[in-house]
Amino acid sequence: MEAVHPFYLNLMAPGVLSGFQQRGIAVRAWTVNDPAVWRQLFAAQVDVIITDDPARALAERAGQLHGGGS
Repeated sequence: MEAVHPFYLNLMAPGVLSGFQQRGIAVRAWTVNDPAVWRQLFAAQVDVIITDDPARALAERAGQLHGGGS
């Protein structure tokens, strides 16, 4: 599987993330430590988020999937 590993801010430009997704290229964003950005990227269905706080990011994702979140 093809994949890209962009700095997360580069995904905020219009069309960048959707362009990768439309081509079936996995997107693995790094290094995201802001819960607000995690929520944005989870909603955008990024494949992987690289973070310094994986336990907190997973808890945030679980909360979002179950209708909660911070």
